[in-house]
This record gives sequence, structure tokens and C-alpha cells, in this order.
Amino acid sequence: MLASMYSAVSGLQAHQTKMNVIGNNIANVNTYGFKKSRATFADVFYQTLQGSSAATQTTGGTNSNQLGYGASVNTIDVLHTTAGSSTTDRAMDVYINGEGYLAVKDANGTVNYTRVGILSFDASGNLVDGNGNYVLCFRLDDETGQPQLNADGTTSVQNLTKVTIPVEDLDKYTSISIGSSGEITAIKEGNQQFTVGQTSWIDSAAELDEDCTLTGSVNITEISNVKTTFTATAAASMKLPANVTSITGTSGGDTLNVNGDLNFTYAVKDVTAATKEMFSLTYKDLDGNDKTLSADTLTLGSTTNPSDPAENPDSVTLTYKVPDRELDENGDVTYTDFTVEIEFGGVTSFTNSKSKDETKGIAYIESTTTAENLANMDMKGDVTVAYNVDSTITAKDASDFKLQFTKLDGTSPAPLTAASVTLDNDTTPTVATLTFNVPTTDGGTAPYTVEITLVSATAMDGNSGSIKVGEAKRTYALDGTNYASVKTNIGTNEVSSMDITISTFNKAGETLEATATWTDSASDLSQLTFEPVQTGTTTTTGGTSGKLTLNVDNETMATTITKKGLKKMIDSIGNISTGDGTPTKLAHLALATFTNDGGLTECGENYYQPGNNSGTAVIKTPGTGGTGNLRAGALEMSNVDLAYEFTEMIICQRGFQANTKMITVSDQILEELVNMKR
Repeated sequence: MLASMYSAVSGLQAHQTKMNVIGNNIANVNTYGFKKSRATFADVFYQTLQGSSAATQTTGGTNSNQLGYGASVNTIDVLHTTAGSSTTDRAMDVYINGEGYLAVKDANGTVNYTRVGILSFDASGNLVDGNGNYVLCFRLDDETGQPQLNADGTTSVQNLTKVTIPVEDLDKYTSISIGSSGEITAIKEGNQQFTVGQTSWIDSAAELDEDCTLTGSVNITEISNVKTTFTATAAASMKLPANVTSITGTSGGDTLNVNGDLNFTYAVKDVTAATKEMFSLTYKDLDGNDKTLSADTLTLGSTTNPSDPAENPDSVTLTYKVPDRELDENGDVTYTDFTVEIEFGGVTSFTNSKSKDETKGIAYIESTTTAENLANMDMKGDVTVAYNVDSTITAKDASDFKLQFTKLDGTSPAPLTAASVTLDNDTTPTVATLTFNVPTTDGGTAPYTVEITLVSATAMDGNSGSIKVGEAKRTYALDGTNYASVKTNIGTNEVSSMDITISTFNKAGETLEATATWTDSASDLSQLTFEPVQTGTTTTTGGTSGKLTLNVDNETMATTITKKGLKKMIDSIGNISTGDGTPTKLAHLALATFTNDGGLTECGENYYQPGNNSGTAVIKTPGTGGTGNLRAGALEMSNVDLAYEFTEMIICQRGFQANTKMITVSDQILEELVNMKR
């Protein structure tokens, strides 16, 4: 009887332990991240009353007779199954949807592991869990921002680090979120962004300093110091008898109202100081209106080239009074001097001499050189043919005829020998045609022809001397136009630089202004940097305003100026506000896995410690290597199933009751046995 009672007692003890396990499970039914336990039983001891025997030829085998002495608790297992998520809508709560544990470090430097992702940044900027322990994250690569991992995608817990955000930056972060692979990102509050308005000349997104406090609309309030650049049309394509060397606004450059193509309408033969009205300038103003101006003044240049510098200057400077684009302070129109300098070229022409000298046997002499050969002749002044003949004019030697002249620079070269002599007939010639190769202004030569009308061949016998051919003179031709009115393009005048002043506000609502200079450079883009200056009445505190940098498309900018005019460009170009921003990576959470989760030691407060049978922690990126993805805004619920626990509790209760009944019955039997003595 005593043996049965002891067995029942062991059963009571085992069931009491199981009830303790069930009670702990039910107590933590609403504990985030709690993992339920289970108790398993085992029979503990047997007394062999009779051993077993094998079969013989005459008898069969027998089984052993063993008497058991109760039950004991075999194991208490923690069941690390993943439970469902409970939505919290808190951005820094995180649910591990699968295997893995967050690593945290307590005040003693001990690393614990937990499934409960209640995270936050404390007042010092440290990433901590709900108990104030540091949450350990990956060390990040300085260049890529990615976790530092071994080749197999893992690392050790020793390579993890705590995360601390500078306190001065912590309050600026908004929209902190946790990604499925563990990235903790945020948008820095106060990072201003520039949104381009209806302005095609801003090529790409603007850049603002990190400490920028600008906000609100950005307007162009003034365009000043406008500069223009003239590009001359190639001289070869112009009908003007000249080369345009320069064209500039010589005063009032910030109000010069000239833009686009420039054209001359002219009608000149010989340029004098009185011919200024014969040069008119056609252009467009900055608002796109067609304008025509007559020259206000004409100044002649000096030269040694023409025979008469007073009538044939080498250059001329024309000044036009261009109305400025803005009125003066009295509302009156002011004017800007706009100058054009022309360098003349010209051609050589001849005034023929037809004098007779019958003593020398010459009737008259005349130049017959064609116009194209005269264009570049390096000749001026008197031109003379010297001759030396004997009694026979037929088949004369060309060396008997010399050409004497003066160059445009005033020097007189050695006389030229005729290149050829041609008679109109060989018997009684009346005309001799002489051809000379005369130097040109470009360093070459051109044929120059002189016809001599003879009195008779006999009269030439034994005579020699010289006769004036004529006078070489530099004059001007208009390419066959007979000096009629001709319109030709001389070039293009376009805005090349200007100062742009913008206005905006700071966060206190104070007006700020800044100026940058735009230059139409050779590159595709110009970069305009505006550094605002305080213009309001209130003192700005809390740092600088920061710089606004715009990338300007030069070609589009120039086109916009041409089409709209500068006055019409004074408008809104965009707005500065806190935009969506680019998420900044603050940290990257890591998950730890173990070979045997059941070998972890429970430490309370939802923490685990590695045990002798758990294996060491292997750190992985969430969602890789068998770990679960992370889900922000949720926490893991307890995996306790109340229906199961209640069922187990009933079974445990019945088992306990049965064991108590065994003790009661055994006690009654013992009582009957004692009563036999009576």
C-alpha cells in the first residue's frame, strides 16, 4: 500500500509542475513576444519482481514482472513558434515575421536577445528598446551605406554596434520608418527644396544648403547690368564694301535695348562726313519690336591707301542713339550710344590719259584692264609706260616697254617689263596691246593691259620716251548695284550677361534678396548661386539663410530673353518648401539566429541568453538566410493558445484528482488492514 501512495505522490508532484507551466502560459497570454512552454512526464523507476525467460523445447517463454513507482517531469520545453502580429500603428514597433532575434546590450554590457521590437530613440539620440537597452545594428560601409558582412552574408555579434543620432539633428527627422530588410530611414525636417515654376530656362533641380531657412515663393524682382555681345557676319558673305570689326554699347550697358539680328540699309558711292543719313540700322528691341535708326554721327578714319583720304577713308565709325528700355526718374526717354566701326577695303580704278605726242610716234594710250583685275591692284597715282623702239615695230621684244607706278603704301618699285606685246596686224600695225603682271594687295599678281594707238610704224623708228597712262585711284563699288539702296546683315547682337535679383522669405516671414550674374558661356549650363541678404526689419536668429543654386540652360535662357523681353521676365520662378526629401539611412537592424532555439535560456522581460545547447548567435540581414522579414507598425503576440491551455488544464486536473484518489483508496485499505486486529 505504501508503494502505491508514493507513486501517487510523485504523480501529484508532476501534475503540479504541469499546472505551474500552464499557469505561466495563461498568465502571459497577452505578453508581446512570449513563447509558451510545455511539461512532459516520464515514468521514473521499476522493481523487477520476476525476470523474463526464454522459450525451451518443453515450455514457452515468460515476460518479466516489473513494478513501477510513479512519474516525474521529463522536460519543460519552450516552443519558439512564430505567433501572429498585432498592429500598433507605431512606426518604431517592429514584428519579426519568421525566425530571428534582435540583439540588445544592457547597462552591464551583456548582450541579450528578444523578439519584442519596441524601439525608440532616447533623449540622447540612442536607439533603445522598451527597457532602455541599446539595440545593436550593423556597422555600415562608408561609401555604399550597406551592412558590413562576410562573404557568406553573415557576421558575428561582436561586429554589431549601437546607433546614436546627434541630438541637434534628432528633432529634425520626420517620417522615421523601418523597412522589411531592417533599414531605419527618415526625412530630415527643415531640408528645403526648390520647385521650379513655369520657367523653362532652369535646367535641373536646384540645390539648397543643409542649413537653409528659405521658404515661400521665389520671384525675380530686378534684372540689371545687362550686357550684350555682337557677332559679326563673315565679311565674305556681305555686300558692304567693308569689314565690320566691332559693334558695342559704349554707355548705359544695363539698359541697351538692342537684340537679335542687325541689318544695314545703305546707299553710298564715296563716303564723306555728310553721308551719315545713308546708313540706317534695323534691329529688334528687347521686347521684340522692329526698330530702324539713322546714324546720329559719322566719323571718318585716316589712311595712306586712297589717293584722296578726305573722300576715301579706310574706316568709318557710325554712332546711333538707341532709346533705353527704361525711362529716367523724370519719365523722359534716355538714349544709349551704340557704335559700329567699319573698315573699308575698296578697289582700284583708273582715270585714263589720252594726250598725243606725234614726235614720239604715239597717238594716245589707254588702260583696258578688266574690273576683276583692278579689285586688288596695289597701285595708286600716276601710271606711266616707258618705251624704246627701233625702225621696225613688228614682233617687238617685250623688254622695250616698261611700266612705272607707285604702290598704295607710297613706295615706287622698279619698273615692270611687259609680259607680252600684241599687234593688231604684222604689216602696218595701228594698235599695240601691252600686258604687265602688276602686284596685288594680297601678295600675288594680276594682268594689267594697256593699249597704244600708233600714228604709223615708220614714226616709231628710233624713238624712245614715256607717256602717262593715267591715274590709279582707290574708290568703292557696291557689287554691281550701281549704288542703289542695299540691305545686308552685319551680325547679331544678343544679351550675354546680366544680374538677376530674386526675393524670397525666411521662416520668420522676413524678406530676403540675393543677386547672381548670368553669363552666356561656351558651356551648355551656367550655375547661378544666390546668397540671400537680410532686408527685413526683424533680426534673423538661428543660423544663416543658406544658398540657393540654380542650373541654367544657356540656350533656352537666351531664347527666353529674345521672345519675352527682359521686362516681361520679372515674375515667379519657383517655390521653396519642405519637400518629400530623400530618405536618410539612420541604421540597419540585424537579426540573430541559433542552431537550437530550444537551448536558449529565458532571462525574463522577454530576453533570452545563449545556452550550452543553443549554439552561438549568427547575425544576418532580415529576410536572408532563413530569417524573417520585418514589419513596421506591429508587434508579435504571445503564441499561447487558450483553448489548448484550458484543455491541458482539464487533463492535468483530472490526473491530479486521480492521484489524490489513489492516496485516499490506499489509506482506506490500510485502515481496513489495521482494523483486522480487532
